[in-house]
This record gives sequence, C-alpha cells and structure tokens, in this order.
Amino acid sequence: MKDDDKSNSSQVNQSGDPVAFGELYTLRDIKKLHSELLQRHFGSTLQWLKSIYPCIVGMQFVLYLFFVYVVGVEPEFKLELRNPMSLVAFSLFLSVSWPMVMVPVNRGIPPTFEECEFLLCAQYVQAHEGCDKAELIERLQAHRRVIQAQVLSNDLLRKQSWLLWFWCRVR
Repeated sequence: MKDDDKSNSSQVNQSGDPVAFGELYTLRDIKKLHSELLQRHFGSTLQWLKSIYPCIVGMQFVLYLFFVYVVGVEPEFKLELRNPMSLVAFSLFLSVSWPMVMVPVNRGIPPTFEECEFLLCAQYVQAHEGCDKAELIERLQAHRRVIQAQVLSNDLLRKQSWLLWFWCRVR
C-alpha cells in the first residue's frame, strides 16, 4: 500500500470481512498465527520429506522389480516381518527408517499458543501507541480472559461430544 492511500486504516480478516486496524484478536487469529509459525518451524523437515520420501519409495520399487525380473527371485507375498531377508520386511524397513534417520528435524522448541497470543497483543499495543497504557493493559487482560474461556469451552465441548465438536470445526 502507498502512504497516501486511505485504505491503510483497515485490513481483511480470515473470513474476508474488513476489520479496523488494531482490532482485538480472536481465537481464530491465534490458531492461524500458530499454524503459520509451526509451518515455518518445521518447514525444512516437511520440504525434505516431500522431496526425498518419494525417491526412497521409488528406489524400493525398482529394487523389487530387479529382484523379481532380472535375478528371478520368486516373490513370496507372506508377511514375514521377523525374517530380515524377506522383501516385505526389507521394504518396510527402508520406507520407515531412512526418512526418520536422515531427516533434518528442527529440534528447537516449537511455538505455543501463548507466544502467538503475546505476538498479537504486541501488535495491538503497537497499533495503539497514543492510548493510555493502563487502559490498554486492562483491555487486553479482559480480552485474554474471554479468549481463555473460549478455549476452555472448546475443550469441554470436544470432551463431551467429539462428533459435535468435529461438526463445528468442519462447518
């Protein structure tokens, strides 16, 4: 946006409705920010698995075809997991162990909901720099209690009726 543009006083929230800049956050905003931070945190791991894991499965298929057609080993379709020389056990070992051993996992502490909420609070305070600090803190504390009540009611609904909770999430 340009500096002379009058539309910088409003943004668009997740549902597409225009909201005022610096408006108090919602539970949906916290969940969206948490999801984005988790994607950034584990992004290299997911990217690595997305590119390498199909190669490993393809290599297993090529090895299997090589053993069946070139070497002439008759495939036994018995699931012999205790026999380490079984082709089924060997392919299961490759498909499960290789990505888990070689994956570059970000082993740092993943972001939490509280950190996301603090980030949104900081954005709200930054948007209202000219206001009284005591009033801002009081407003944020009251809003945080509302958000905590929403989280608790959501958890309680999930514990009482999982199908109803799932329907509300999907809808």
